[in-house]
Amino acid sequence: MRTYFMLAFLLLVLTAFMPLAPTSRGPLRVVSVSQTLAKMTDNSAYFEALVATKLESMLDGPGGKPYPNISVFAPTNEAVKRLKTGGMAYLFAKGQERKLSSVLSFSMVSGATQQLALSDGQVLHTTHGGMNLHVVQRGGRTWLTGGTAEPLELKVKPIVCDNGSIYVIDEVLLPLARFAEAPVK
Repeated sequence: MRTYFMLAFLLLVLTAFMPLAPTSRGPLRVVSVSQTLAKMTDNSAYFEALVATKLESMLDGPGGKPYPNISVFAPTNEAVKRLKTGGMAYLFAKGQERKLSSVLSFSMVSGATQQLALSDGQVLHTTHGGMNLHVVQRGGRTWLTGGTAEPLELKVKPIVCDNGSIYVIDEVLLPLARFAEAPVK
């Protein structure tokens, strides 16, 4: 009986230090921001726009290697639909990829900014270039300003990927017009 327990204990200790084996779904692998977005059905319109403008490659990097440390504020399909019906459908027309690319690049920030790392007053430098997003924190809640008419609350924790993070948001961030920053209440 004692030998049985010793063998069970030894087996338990040995398996704790063994590398993880492939699962029934295949071997363990790196999952980039782009690969994760491709599987997110609630953000498929955003990902399709990234593909149309070839910006998804920026999320994967050259040769399919993940671009290091990029965070994406990915609008939901409903947010993209509101943008299209709100007078900006022209952005999604053939030949407008450059303008659409400008809008989409405003939703990308260099640096893996996980929710806990965001701080009040922090400036997030978008890949768009000229305009930035600003972080406001009050009472344990976090908002972004600078890309919407009203502050946009980050209600959901980010999806952490191997090369950054994805924040699902319910508005499309727009660099096209400089909004007056509304105060956070």
